[in-house]
Amino acid sequence: MVNQPVTPSLRYLELQLLQRCNLQCLHCYIDPRQDSEIALSDALNIAREFAAMGGLRLLISGGEPLLYKDLKAFIDQTADLKVRRVLLSNGTLINLENIDWLRVEEIQFSLDGWAIGHDMLRGMGAFERTLKGMHAAKKAGIAVSVATMIHRGNLSEFERMRDFMEQIG
Repeated sequence: MVNQPVTPSLRYLELQLLQRCNLQCLHCYIDPRQDSEIALSDALNIAREFAAMGGLRLLISGGEPLLYKDLKAFIDQTADLKVRRVLLSNGTLINLENIDWLRVEEIQFSLDGWAIGHDMLRGMGAFERTLKGMHAAKKAGIAVSVATMIHRGNLSEFERMRDFMEQIG
């Protein structure tokens, strides 16, 4: 059961576990010269305090959160919190081998267009790896959502993206 909102409330918290990523996206705000990450104990304390305050959605992000060395422990130790844990990921590292322990309530994938538009921002081959991650999450029964960056390279790809999203539910 997820917390019920109260007024006033802190509804969403984006917890950036680290500042490291496996991609070099053109629009990224992460400084690649910084390679810091939050200690697991601090991340857990923040998540627990957020839940105790009546928080609704804990957005687990980075950089790329799958590079966080303690991600499995963080997910395991926050499973009992009354918040919706949403993993914000580029999806390229999600696969059938790690999806069994990525038990969050939702994974939000960055999908910035179809193949051409997505790879234009995120690098060649990123699109296919992201789709594999999305299919792994759906197969595991994890809710999937999509975040998109609109740019000149994907303006003609939205119908294809819509069809795909309807297809995977």
